[in-house]
Amino acid sequence: MIFGIALIFFISVLSYFYIKALGKKSIVREIIKKFFKKEVSDNNGMIAVENDVFNFFQFQNKSFKKGFVLSILRALVMQARGWILIFFLGNWIGFFPSLAILGFTYLSSMIPIPASLGAHEAVQFYAFTSLGLAASTATAFTMIIRAGEIVVSSVGLIFLIKTGFNLLGNKIINYDKSQQDS
Repeated sequence: MIFGIALIFFISVLSYFYIKALGKKSIVREIIKKFFKKEVSDNNGMIAVENDVFNFFQFQNKSFKKGFVLSILRALVMQARGWILIFFLGNWIGFFPSLAILGFTYLSSMIPIPASLGAHEAVQFYAFTSLGLAASTATAFTMIIRAGEIVVSSVGLIFLIKTGFNLLGNKIINYDKSQQDS
């Protein structure tokens, strides 16, 4: 029931945003007028940010197109990853039935429950049993997915730390040079 309510809420908010964004109608003005009973001027910082967001979501925007394509590619890679992982766990299901598993993965990540509480496992248990797969496969599937994500996150963290130290080192070297020159 929680998942259903969260899904309906998420779809409603997203639909409202896209309808307003495509019509270039201000959401900020509407919210401030409704809750605070005030008018917002055109030079307000929130209106400027809202206009930047609206400009990003225009179909002519190259950044929007790149982001859209990257999102589709990410979803396809996640779908292929799940489908291949299920195959290696000893089960064979079609590519399209495995979309349900990907959908439930997205659904479990939408709900603000810490992963340690087993929300992903619980949701995948339902998806796997609905597809006629063993419940133990769902647990193994989620643990392997998490382990893979931890590895990728760790590699990203290493690069982030390395880049941070390189930037810090460059700042210190430049500071030392400026101190010697003066």
